[in-house]
Amino acid sequence: MAARLGYRTSKVVLDAVFRISIYWPSGYLCAQLTTEALGGGLRIEPGAGVIEFQCSTLPIVPGLYRIDLAIEASGPGN
Repeated sequence: MAARLGYRTSKVVLDAVFRISIYWPSGYLCAQLTTEALGGGLRIEPGAGVIEFQCSTLPIVPGLYRIDLAIEASGPGN
């Protein structure tokens, strides 16, 4: 699976973390893709950009799922 998240910001964002959470129909979290594993947040410069996630194996079967997308940031001014 490949997932692309597009974003646009008007200011520098420090310690940004991008996250995709995939939930089973029952509400159980079955998979999560995140940039947090890179050892801290990312510095995002003003303008548009794309973060792409690659997942070679995704443990789901055909059906309806809930997908949550999040961009989180910490620190002053974020």
